[in-house]
Amino acid sequence: MRRVLATLTCLAAVITIGGCSSGGSTPQAPRSGEATGAGAPGTTAATPEAVTADPPTAFDAGAGVSLPTEAFSTNVGGGITARFLTLRDRTAYIVAPTGMTAVDVFTGKQQWAVPIEGEPGDPDNQRGPFVNTTGPRPPVVTEKLAAAAVPVSVPEQGTTPGYIALTVLAADVTTGKKAWQTDTKIASDDQYADAGNAVTKVVGVTDKAVIASYEKVVYGSTQGGKPIALDAKTGKDLSTEVGVEPYWVSKYAAIGLSDKRIPTAYPVKK
Repeated sequence: MRRVLATLTCLAAVITIGGCSSGGSTPQAPRSGEATGAGAPGTTAATPEAVTADPPTAFDAGAGVSLPTEAFSTNVGGGITARFLTLRDRTAYIVAPTGMTAVDVFTGKQQWAVPIEGEPGDPDNQRGPFVNTTGPRPPVVTEKLAAAAVPVSVPEQGTTPGYIALTVLAADVTTGKKAWQTDTKIASDDQYADAGNAVTKVVGVTDKAVIASYEKVVYGSTQGGKPIALDAKTGKDLSTEVGVEPYWVSKYAAIGLSDKRIPTAYPVKK
């Protein structure tokens, strides 16, 4: 009798959903960003039409697409405390302790991912509902490059102690092909220093340079803070004295705080 009931149940399943699984497992919903169905690679399904509007003042709340959780840091109330994402046209560029990714905001699918070589200096920064405003700042994206900065922990080698490095990663903005990665040692008198709650950021990208900085306040003392200048094509250190500690940089000026903590724009000098 049990075999008959099981057969009837399976027949009912065939009629209603077109099949019956012998394994008894429950179908799982696709994960965010996972390629499924007609939109999977290798099919001929068209990419969703990109609807644009200017000014962009009204949005379709019913058509939301989930993005990776690494895009934001939130508190227990759900408020955003830090963001690690830059939106350019229909692509979201996200930095995490282990690399940088590009995600199509119309489909939620990952377009490319570039890993960072080395151990994350602050691997847990983007985990959990914490009131945390530190961590890597969003990537800077131009027509050619996507660049981001993170801390990396360099292990000791022989008699050379380990240290924290400011790592800058640059990739082709369209293909995600890794352009270069540069690791710059962060000077510290503490051989046990870590990168917990450090702020790393690319503050500007021009045709010829990438400017980045590392900053961490420990008991009132600031570690790092001095920006570095790297060649935009190779990542090599330009050995240039930037002169100020900027928050934003363009080929015209740098914006930061003066000694009196007043917002100040500093014009470039030849």
